[in-house]
Amino acid sequence: NLLFISTLENEILIFKENKLIDKISNSKIAAENLNKMLIVNNRLWVTSKNGIYIINYREKNGKVSYHIENFNKNDGLNSNDITYLANDNEMVFVATGKGIAVMPKNITSKKYDIKTHIISLKINEKQREIKDNYLLEKDEDFLSLTVSGVETSGHFSHFKYRINDNQWISFFGNNLNLKLSGGKNYFEIFSVDNNGNESKSIRRIIF
Repeated sequence: NLLFISTLENEILIFKENKLIDKISNSKIAAENLNKMLIVNNRLWVTSKNGIYIINYREKNGKVSYHIENFNKNDGLNSNDITYLANDNEMVFVATGKGIAVMPKNITSKKYDIKTHIISLKINEKQREIKDNYLLEKDEDFLSLTVSGVETSGHFSHFKYRINDNQWISFFGNNLNLKLSGGKNYFEIFSVDNNGNESKSIRRIIF
């Protein structure tokens, strides 16, 4: 009883009884050219130039909850440019820029426990040895880090970090500059894969 409409802004609007009840923004899908959609067992399959997005959704009393999974060349598709979808029994046929792929309709994405590595660490612009614990002077409060999430099949997306028990902050890139406060600072960082799965391997450093 839901209607899904993709827009030129690569957003997906969700309607129920001719009323807009939710919107999936392009920041959550991060895709180009959403052009074909197919519903299979309460899962919305969406084609794009970034592979296939499968939106697992549930609606109750006009409120929609969903989880988004992405499948692309790194998962075995012939190409990331997906142009058409069709389903038959237990399979979904996927037309790509380089031929037809066949996927089980109940396929789920693999979770990647990506480790985060500290490549370089500077305190007040001075290169320091990478350790788990530092004893700093009062004026040593500016931290520069270069970090890496190692996952050879290309499923790494971004990092999340925090200092002490503050809120986790998403971080896209490899270079991070931080201002430390007085007293002990507990720095934590972990990797997130392209389907939003958070690594259980958290890198911790005390300053």
